[in-house]
Amino acid sequence: MISYIRALKALPKFTYSALKGIPVFYGHEVGLEAFESLCRFLAGNSYQTLSADEYYQAIKSGEAPSSSKKIVLTFDDGRRNNWAVVYPLLKKYNLKAIFFIIPPWIKEAPAGINLNDYWQGRIGLGQIYQNLRDEPYLTWPEVQEMSQSGVVDIQSHGLYHQLCFTDKVLIDFQYPKSWGTPAYGDIWTAYDKKEPEALWGAPVYPTAWSETVERKYLPDLNLLKLSCNYVSENGGIEFYRLSDWKTKLHRIVNDYRKTHQMDDNFAINQTSSQTDMRNDLETARLAIENKCHKKINHLALPYHRGNQLIYQAAKEAGYKTIFNGLAGIKFRLITNEEIYHIGRIQMRWAMMLPGKGRLTLPQKMVNKVLGRHHIIEE
Repeated sequence: MISYIRALKALPKFTYSALKGIPVFYGHEVGLEAFESLCRFLAGNSYQTLSADEYYQAIKSGEAPSSSKKIVLTFDDGRRNNWAVVYPLLKKYNLKAIFFIIPPWIKEAPAGINLNDYWQGRIGLGQIYQNLRDEPYLTWPEVQEMSQSGVVDIQSHGLYHQLCFTDKVLIDFQYPKSWGTPAYGDIWTAYDKKEPEALWGAPVYPTAWSETVERKYLPDLNLLKLSCNYVSENGGIEFYRLSDWKTKLHRIVNDYRKTHQMDDNFAINQTSSQTDMRNDLETARLAIENKCHKKINHLALPYHRGNQLIYQAAKEAGYKTIFNGLAGIKFRLITNEEIYHIGRIQMRWAMMLPGKGRLTLPQKMVNKVLGRHHIIEE
């Protein structure tokens, strides 16, 4: 019984009791069928999804709508999947979401295809997935259309989203998710690539947002080249159809390390000053305002991490709220000198909100055992 009670305390309370407050969910990309199931569930149970300004006004007024069924859906990074899949489904079910974007990652290119084209019979789903692989991030025409739609609220994710490696311990390799986009979407930044690259087969080490660490690990670029070339020479993305693809890549790494000295190659990270941070955050805000012709008041921190320097810089740069992530299941609100710190929980929990057709705890446990990701590929 004690272990059961502890397990319940580790879950969002709305999974086993009434909804209190306004939960904020986050994701990056979605699967078509799973996200449509969520949209159908939210619309069918009369949930109201809020924009960032609507949420800000609600928390500023002290609103605690335990019975009003208000929630917030957010998506980070400005992935092309948000245009191709999320946006059409939001319109179909009359729901809202906040997209936090990074201006330098948004291209001046024509709007791409999405589910509307599929529904009208002009393209197949395979073309959408191929487009997501070829162009993983949004374009400004897509951002502008969505911003004017009334269902997508564009806000800031900062100017830089630079990862750095923090340890030499190998934890994984780059691989494709179900629709072919990279599982580690931003790993190219940790390898100091100038443009997004899939880097299939790239060794993955522990990472953090570069603004928040003092020391970084410098990876062996020869090993990166060796591993990526091996995948490329053995079928590229088709290589991952092999059941033992990860074993083969581990063998490549182990053989390399037997014949090469692997020094502890760490370096001091040149972190930005508070002035630099403020200028970067302000530049991002102004860039989005210029393109979308609207006031940008809200910021989601890259990788959900920050410190007091970043919080103060955000306030000075004109932001009213900072959306964080609490690594899983709790959400909370902290007021600090007139700027709100908003905790978010993973989108996968949204199907467990109270309502007809909700995902129950036993069902979620079964899905976990079977390896089913019900809603979002985080």
